[in-house]
Amino acid sequence: MPRLFSALLLSLLLSQGVGAQDASERWYKVELLVFEQPNGLNAEQWNPLPELRYPDALRFLVDPRQLEAARNRYGSASHVDSRGRIVAATTAPGLGGVHADALGAPEDATPLPSAFVKLPNAEQELRDTAAYMQRAGGYRTLFHEAWLQPVTDASRAIPLALDTSGDTPTWPELQGTITLSLARFLSLETNLWLNTQGNYLPSGWQMPAPPKAPPALLLNSPLLDDGSAAAPVAGATQGNLGTVQSSPQQKAGDGIAEAPYPYRHAVLHQQTRRMRSNQMHYLDHPLLGVIIKLTPLETGEVAEPAQDE
Repeated sequence: MPRLFSALLLSLLLSQGVGAQDASERWYKVELLVFEQPNGLNAEQWNPLPELRYPDALRFLVDPRQLEAARNRYGSASHVDSRGRIVAATTAPGLGGVHADALGAPEDATPLPSAFVKLPNAEQELRDTAAYMQRAGGYRTLFHEAWLQPVTDASRAIPLALDTSGDTPTWPELQGTITLSLARFLSLETNLWLNTQGNYLPSGWQMPAPPKAPPALLLNSPLLDDGSAAAPVAGATQGNLGTVQSSPQQKAGDGIAEAPYPYRHAVLHQQTRRMRSNQMHYLDHPLLGVIIKLTPLETGEVAEPAQDE
């Protein structure tokens, strides 16, 4: 693993906190590929008004480079919270000025790897497959990431957002969440939609704009010498962390004018699939194809990445 990426993962491990492994959790390496099927838009008659929503509680995948950008701009107290949101801050909350980087794990804790952190592209088993599909088959990759995570029973499973639309003034093509859970079988639940130009619909018709995800980037106000909060300055997004001039306590999108919905329609992919580990699973859909593989990590393998980092 490249040295820079290893350092960023170690930083994430400390900022998220390290605890003893929950015996009821099973850890997996997850690889997910979402792609657009060629000629899929005209494959069938789509619901003109699909019910699109994000769940009330969700979490995000963390890009270590986005955290690094926040720390370069705001200081090393910028950290990742329990839902994968990057909190850009100059003082870590509740630490009395102690940087999160200085915190270690309890001596008796079993080290855990950083969950829900995007792995380097070299860790993706489907890289060559995805490239071939695009080159030879006309399939278009919309999302392709790999990460580690514990998988719990459905009552504790938290949906994972694939987009960060809450940090931007406009809408990405692909939005929505997936949820992984474990009972007798592994289970994948998809709640994804693809925003389209709607050329298959009557001319001039446009559906209402779909919702956006909650913010994945939070800006924390540093305290000034007199104990008051710094004046907010809007305009930070995950894409321009290096250019923001201050750290307001607000979501990143606050103060950014909302752009008009640039699409006319959205096609929903909503399925539930039982799965087995160590196998590729394909969820068929006329427009949005999904390939996923979950590889179980044994106890030694769970601790090993954290120790290596």
